[in-house]
Amino acid sequence: MTLARSESAAVGQHPARSPARFTVEQFHRLCQAVPEQRLELIDGEVLQVIAKGTRHTAVVHRLITVIQSVLVAHPESVLQLRVEAPLDLGPANEPEPDLALVARRDDDYWTAHPTAAETALVIEVADTSLAFDLEADRKSTRLNSSHTVISYAVFCL
Repeated sequence: MTLARSESAAVGQHPARSPARFTVEQFHRLCQAVPEQRLELIDGEVLQVIAKGTRHTAVVHRLITVIQSVLVAHPESVLQLRVEAPLDLGPANEPEPDLALVARRDDDYWTAHPTAAETALVIEVADTSLAFDLEADRKSTRLNSSHTVISYAVFCL
């Protein structure tokens, strides 16, 4: 049985507080105020992005090489690869996945981030960040239930 936050507190303790919820606009202001922080917005919750280790970086670069070679071999493809770039998934969601395959656009998303409808695949690589990226599983469930991201993959190292 899963307990709600207020039900999980022991007798005599205060229930756990829900985190503050942010809109994308508020999130952008926060990011301007603390530019040294790597943050992403998931379901209105601001999450700090975990530093990437060498294995994580190596696997991301290998995936980039493989995916780019497939895209180059198929110039008719309607997809393009984005690396550590935000996605616009609604008023309270702006994740920055390791990789995303999104619809190709002539303006290369100059004026807006790809939306859920323009996103075919989101890829996260988990090394020491497995717990965080499994939290991404929670993120994936929430994003997929409320948006139209087609596929979400976590590569566990």
